Amino acid sequence: MTLLATVTGWLAGLSFHRPWCLVFLPLPWLVYRFMPGSRRTEPALFMPFYSQLPLDKITPGISAMSSWRVWLSALIWLLLVTAATTP
Repeated sequence: MTLLATVTGWLAGLSFHRPWCLVFLPLPWLVYRFMPGSRRTEPALFMPFYSQLPLDKITPGISAMSSWRVWLSALIWLLLVTAATTP
């Protein structure tokens, strides 16, 4: 028996009690795509001791999420929505 036949047989046995929950799968992408970004002008974090920090040893943060975090977030979202359908 091939792997494809095994997976297909296993997936055919699944049934969902609330399959309508699957409509929420594209929700994070829709929010990312159509919601405007934040336009805040004040800093997100107030640090009164900022002038005392050794700025030469601080590395700048990455503005975009790294690839593994995006994939991990997508996997977690997929598992949460699948759990909500109560298979």
